[in-house]
Amino acid sequence: MKRSKNFLSLILIIIAAAIILNIAILYALISTNLGARLISKIAISRYIPSKNITIGEIDGALARTIAFENISLNNVEWLPHGSSLHIERLEIYANPLDINRLRVMVKNGNLKLPSSDKIFFSGTHENGLLDFNIYSHAVDVKDIMELLRYKDAAGNLSGIFEDVDIFATGALLEPEIKGSCAAKALSRWGFNL
Repeated sequence: MKRSKNFLSLILIIIAAAIILNIAILYALISTNLGARLISKIAISRYIPSKNITIGEIDGALARTIAFENISLNNVEWLPHGSSLHIERLEIYANPLDINRLRVMVKNGNLKLPSSDKIFFSGTHENGLLDFNIYSHAVDVKDIMELLRYKDAAGNLSGIFEDVDIFATGALLEPEIKGSCAAKALSRWGFNL
């Protein structure tokens, strides 16, 4: 009887130690800079389809704000071939108890499409709402159509949008887009538009 009590006590101690160890590991993953780096690298390699990703620095913790600096992506599957994306600073705050309080802030991002000038963007997504500014000196229509997955539907649409300055606000899935640009040499099937 005494032997079975000792064995049961040993099992309970092992189970308690395993639970404490798991809690400590979980705390380290969500509350430390090292944990944020580890989880971020795993998530990035799994969810961003690019073989060429560089991140200058990762700072913060998943339980608070995590900041990424000097992010560069090349040869991303969902971008036109030859495109590159660079973000100077990306901050993400996600409250694990309330996913609706997600806040993403992008500072000084730029997208280089094959036939266009750089497209610059900055802004926030907070509480389900966008507040972004997108601007470029010149954007090729074909690049935009390919980026938006309308390459086949565009036919032989061609031209350039100059002095693009767009503001995207409101809900992520139904944003309100305002802005201005000048269309230059816009044509389709040989007809000027």
